[in-house]
Amino acid sequence: FQPIIDVESAVIFSYEAVYRGPDDENIDEFLRDMQPEQLNRVDIECRAIASAAASSFGLRTNLNVIFLGGDVTQTRASIRTTLEAAERNGIDPSRIILEINQETVLTTLEKFGHVIDEYRAVGLRISIAHFGAGRAALELLEPYRPEMISLDLRLTRDIQYNGPRQAIVDGLVQTCGDLGIDLIAKHVENVAEYEWLRQLGINLFQGNLFAPPSADGLPTAYLPGHEKRLE
Repeated sequence: FQPIIDVESAVIFSYEAVYRGPDDENIDEFLRDMQPEQLNRVDIECRAIASAAASSFGLRTNLNVIFLGGDVTQTRASIRTTLEAAERNGIDPSRIILEINQETVLTTLEKFGHVIDEYRAVGLRISIAHFGAGRAALELLEPYRPEMISLDLRLTRDIQYNGPRQAIVDGLVQTCGDLGIDLIAKHVENVAEYEWLRQLGINLFQGNLFAPPSADGLPTAYLPGHEKRLE
């Protein structure tokens, strides 16, 4: 688990369940050769395990869980079982934030969007992860209406030195503000990146600067400029 920090309020907004392979490899490497049916099963099981683990560690915030993809025709059942697993572990569905990779959204929007709307009625929130530059990404915001997006690593890394990326992120901040979408700056590794993004008015941050992921519990976090650790 890795915390997402609300730096404005100096609290932990959510914990993201970070998936790794059995040999601690990147999850994309582990999933690369899986067929859709197998991927769908792993997808469901990962989120159920994440809910149980977060509950056992005393979760008191939101919980971000990742939608890995798989068989899109099974999406409705997949989300339902995720919410059922959360409830079994004492986590209200309104505290679940489903993270969907931008590329997954682009290829499944028509089929996936209707299903998501059904579960918004019970409070499920959607975050488009790895949100990047380009017209295709921006065109997702109106039909998909995510509650939040997270910036792609390629935008945040060393942004303090890159004028074009600065302009892109500045535009995204304004667009998200106009649409009422929360924006998360992820993969923030150093104070210079944090300070540049913070001066745009971004409040939600995640990255090793604040706390690395932990498999042993819900880690506390460090906020630059504050002595107190956040729990």
